Amino acid sequence: MAPPNRLAAVVLATLCCGSLSACEYTYEDTRAPLPAATSYTNPSLPRDPLRNNPVTGDDIEAWAEEVLPSLRGQAYHTKSGLLAPGESQSDQTAQLPVGTYAITLACRSRRQVGFVVQNGDVALVDLMVQCGTTKVNVVHVQSDSVLTVTATASRAANYAFRVSRI
Repeated sequence: MAPPNRLAAVVLATLCCGSLSACEYTYEDTRAPLPAATSYTNPSLPRDPLRNNPVTGDDIEAWAEEVLPSLRGQAYHTKSGLLAPGESQSDQTAQLPVGTYAITLACRSRRQVGFVVQNGDVALVDLMVQCGTTKVNVVHVQSDSVLTVTATASRAANYAFRVSRI
């Protein structure tokens, strides 16, 4: 038989463990929920409606420098300007040596601007650019060439492009 102190200790330990396992915390749902915290910062700020309006004068050059990223390599030709509604403007690069070029296109308007990049009669790039974005197209020139870049807009718009060797 077990000594009485040892038996008492086992009984006491069993009672303690049994009483602790029977304890369970329950929430009382009698209180009303707290009001949700109000957010003072809006992560999606409304866009400035004037952000896409064309600019004039010295602001055109400042805008062009902002939207045309400086790429590694040599910039052969950069041009920016203002298009009237329905107007097209063409510009030619200096003679480009054989190589691969990045043609960066950007516009500022509430609509799109069409860009066509030609090497003689061959269109290397022909696309509509959604204003507010910058597009980079890579072309390979297989012989010394002069590229013609034409920008066309149905509404007033700023346009900018850069031809860089990569």
